[in-house]
Amino acid sequence: SSVLVLVFGMRDVRLGKESASWPSVPGVIVYSAVERVTRSSTDVDDHDDIDYRVAVRYEYTVNRTDYEGARLQFLAPSHDRREPALVEQDRFPVGEAVSVFYDPEAPSVSTLITGVGRGSRVLIGLCSLFIMIGAALFFTLPVLWRKMLSARADNGTPTDSGEADWHWDPTSDDD
Repeated sequence: SSVLVLVFGMRDVRLGKESASWPSVPGVIVYSAVERVTRSSTDVDDHDDIDYRVAVRYEYTVNRTDYEGARLQFLAPSHDRREPALVEQDRFPVGEAVSVFYDPEAPSVSTLITGVGRGSRVLIGLCSLFIMIGAALFFTLPVLWRKMLSARADNGTPTDSGEADWHWDPTSDDD
């Protein structure tokens, strides 16, 4: 799953960076709310994590075609408390005129805030770290397994319990 998050995260990072040079058109906010998002916790205490995010919908027109967008910002951060989310939502009340930045090659792709949310670097970094650890284990474990089996075959003698009595030295250069 880290690979999928990284792939889509990198796409959103790219689009977020490109959005700084996108044209804008007038738009209007048609929906604005603070939504509570519950995520299953991986903590020892097993309490669910609750975040708050600003959800918006806005309408805009490009080349006489009407669109509706819902992106506040690429990889927009969520808030761990409701109050900061309410402060952010106050910037986007229903009926408010806004500038909508849109991809000139795909006008249905739009955002109200150009750039990339502040949490994106952490997300991309963690996914990259998990992928690197997984790749290291994928390529290292078979080598270690072969060394262990080789050491067992070379040094092992059956014991009364039927198990081989052997010792593998990971610092040894023997293959």
